[in-house]
Amino acid sequence: MESVILQTPILLCGFAAAFALGVLCLAKKLPFAVNVCALFLFSATSSYALLLGAWLDELAICAVVFFIINLVPLCGRGKK
Repeated sequence: MESVILQTPILLCGFAAAFALGVLCLAKKLPFAVNVCALFLFSATSSYALLLGAWLDELAICAVVFFIINLVPLCGRGKK
């Protein structure tokens, strides 16, 4: 089984940029708008990957990692 995501450089760059923005928002406490930009970039890259014929399990792995990165700040908000 060949991975569409690993063979297409634009998809690798899109996912890497979305992950980098998510981690940067987590580390530097940037405004929420930067996190929304990361979400739009991730969803656009995922849509393009689906158009290219990526399997859903490939996208699910990327989505789980991306959403875990974005949920980490929400878990820490309840603590004082």
